Amino acid sequence: HFFALSFFLIRIRMSTAQCSSSQPTAYIFRLPIDCWTVLLGHLPASQLMQLRRLCKYFFSTFEAQWPFLQSLNLQFSRKARDKLVIALLRRCPALTEVSLRGCADLTDAAIEGLALACPKIKHTDLSECRRLTFKSVEALVSSCKALQSLDLGLCTGMDARAIEAVAAHRPRLHTLNLAGLDCLGDQELAPLFPSCETLTSLDLHGLGGITDASVVLLASHCTALTVLSLGRCFMITDDAVEALAVGCPNLRSVNVGVCKRLTPSSVAMLLRCQNLKIVIAYNVRALASEEALAALRAKGISVRV
Repeated sequence: HFFALSFFLIRIRMSTAQCSSSQPTAYIFRLPIDCWTVLLGHLPASQLMQLRRLCKYFFSTFEAQWPFLQSLNLQFSRKARDKLVIALLRRCPALTEVSLRGCADLTDAAIEGLALACPKIKHTDLSECRRLTFKSVEALVSSCKALQSLDLGLCTGMDARAIEAVAAHRPRLHTLNLAGLDCLGDQELAPLFPSCETLTSLDLHGLGGITDASVVLLASHCTALTVLSLGRCFMITDDAVEALAVGCPNLRSVNVGVCKRLTPSSVAMLLRCQNLKIVIAYNVRALASEEALAALRAKGISVRV
């Protein structure tokens, strides 16, 4: 889409140059506003702000649409700073989805501003925002009652207090990403699962300190789980797989890559998961044997080893 949108932007600039600043007559400006919404929704925020400065037509169009904007993507924006992001979010009270992934300079102040300005937020991606702390999570779960998806992957500034905040406010989360937060172990995760029983997707990739105890607790509370990543959770054994087979009947995809303590017995347990379609098992010998692969594939399960 990048090249098509770049060409589209060039045509806009040419059309703008050929028309008056207040009453554009070029054909490109006769598109219905719904078409503009779809087309511009593919552009990053930096280019949207450039378009806003092209002429009075675009300025008035954007000013009129900010209050109705529902999705905003600022991921990996180098210019994203707290003050700028807060000012932008205050114009978008109807936002339900925002991605701030990789905005490395953002601090808790920006997320607190998001929680206050956009209480209707449902999906928030804060992954790789390494300066954020538990205060960001606390602000979101306390103010955004509709929150369903929270991505904290590689937010290395987080600690156990982020989990405590989620447990205290009990948001109805469907998707939670905690990948790479290796400061979290069994003790830190214990309050989470009883307070998030609506979870359908959970990413614990890289939490090398957790054991079967966490997975057993997860399976006993989050019975609606369909997607689970336990990649590089080195302490996981067959007991964890058995708990998932018994407690999570809707499980469709599981990642146990580099969980080298699994044995061939785990194959039989995976076969008990009636809805399982995908198993990711990189560097797991027990699941890479010809016998194991044949048994799983015969059940219609795709195995990636």
